[in-house]
Amino acid sequence: MYFDASNGCHDLAFQFGQTGLGNTIPTRAFSIKVTQYACSHNNLAPPGCTQYFYGGAGTGVMKSFNYDGGIHLAEQKQVNCVR
Repeated sequence: MYFDASNGCHDLAFQFGQTGLGNTIPTRAFSIKVTQYACSHNNLAPPGCTQYFYGGAGTGVMKSFNYDGGIHLAEQKQVNCVR
C-alpha cells in the first residue's frame, strides 16, 4: 500500500472487531515493512495511488486487496494505478 507523506509524523491506526468464534477473542499480530522512496525515485507511485503496478513485458496479474477473499471490503477508498 502506498500513501503520500510529508515531513511530519504519520500514525497508522487499525480498528478490528472485538468478537471471535466461541468464547475466545483471537490474538492478532502484525509484521509491517515500511519503505520510503525519494521524490526522484524511478518507479515512484503517482500521488493518490494506494496500489501501483508497473514493469514486466506487458503481461501479468493485478489483484486488489480483497481479490482472493471473494468478498468486498467496504469503505477501502482504493485507487489502483498502472504504468
